[in-house]
Amino acid sequence: MIRESQARQLLDILRDRIGDRQLVLFLDYDGALAAAVEHPDAVLLDDETRRNLQRLAAVHPLQVISGRDQGDVQARLGIAGIECIGSYGFHMMDALPQIDRQALEEAVVELECAANELEHWLDYIEGVVIDRKKYSFALHYRMVDRDDLQQINAAASDVLERYASLAWKKGKKVIEFVPDIPWDKGLCVEAVLARLRGTSGSREPFVVYIGDGATAEEAFAVLDPDTALGVLVVDHECDSAAEFRLRDPEAVSDFLGILD
Repeated sequence: MIRESQARQLLDILRDRIGDRQLVLFLDYDGALAAAVEHPDAVLLDDETRRNLQRLAAVHPLQVISGRDQGDVQARLGIAGIECIGSYGFHMMDALPQIDRQALEEAVVELECAANELEHWLDYIEGVVIDRKKYSFALHYRMVDRDDLQQINAAASDVLERYASLAWKKGKKVIEFVPDIPWDKGLCVEAVLARLRGTSGSREPFVVYIGDGATAEEAFAVLDPDTALGVLVVDHECDSAAEFRLRDPEAVSDFLGILD
């Protein structure tokens, strides 16, 4: 069962487990570092969290993994030394030789077509936001009236059924359409760790992954409890592959603030 923790308790657990390993931080942006609000453009990092990240990035490998485009995350953070991995890791995937590049290119074309269709079909529903990115697009419905949700889900399901190269990831009042290619946040974590282990003189890593929502579960699932802490950001009890939970981004900022 996932355990609720306070910042100081989580730090004590980390210090007890890390030994002489190198701390490696993986952080989600929306919902973990920054609180979710109605419009995705308004999800902003507060100054204290930014200062904490800037300090930690100077001494530890620090990655922010987001469903947002890579450039969007970089601009919102505004901090040198942080590796930003966009579109749930598809930015990283683009550089990997084992990925089927033709399948990726076909999916990018279908993403554009699918986004155009949904934008046209759902134009009459107030509050729908379609956020286009290089390797995905997000259908946000946080501001939509409850009576319109059935139509939104029906339209999204229809698009998914007709575009064979696409898959979706469901989050908190958002549906993300992505290439139907075996790549996710868990594989991102493994790829980063493999790269770090290949660096001359590097110590074995100890991972802290702090994430929010269903896509964070992809990362929690690959973590070894002997060499990692998975921390879900959620304000209620729930099932999760994470071992611990912090209640909200403010609690995350408190933890980052005492981390050294």
